[in-house]
Amino acid sequence: MNEIELSLRNILSEFESIKEAKADVMSINEEQDLQTIGLNSLDFIHLIAKIEGKYGIFVENEDLVFEKFNTLYKMRTYVETNI
Repeated sequence: MNEIELSLRNILSEFESIKEAKADVMSINEEQDLQTIGLNSLDFIHLIAKIEGKYGIFVENEDLVFEKFNTLYKMRTYVETNI
């Protein structure tokens, strides 16, 4: 697990919906759909804002689609490509 993935896991662990689902963010597979651990559409918007703030990147409107960020792998790849 690299530094970016660990940071993204820590961000995800802050979401109430994931806490309520009692999901262990540190042990999920990086290809697992984040909806299966409780991430919802409102969380998605907050997640994008946190990613933008943490990494100083801007997620373009055409990329604001849940399917582009619905796994840790996709999030990590997006961040690595855009920092």
